[in-house]
Amino acid sequence: MDLSPTGVLVKARRILPAGSPVRVSLHLSGRMRPVVATGSVVRILGGSQMGIQFDRLDLTESERLQEFLLPLVREETAQASPTVL
Repeated sequence: MDLSPTGVLVKARRILPAGSPVRVSLHLSGRMRPVVATGSVVRILGGSQMGIQFDRLDLTESERLQEFLLPLVREETAQASPTVL
């Protein structure tokens, strides 16, 4: 899954047209309740992926999403940083 604070790329069996409104429930971790957001399809990739931009993400949901993403961003940044000898 490709996920950011403003949207998500999802793989789906049924592809909706660009502009279609959607409601997504993101099951990010077994320890967290799903993050629920409304949005719209902004991009179709291939025949099985849709880019969804979040329209409304209330403060609580936004904070929970960022709580999930922050450790991943830190880990990715640490792996990409060059090692100084």
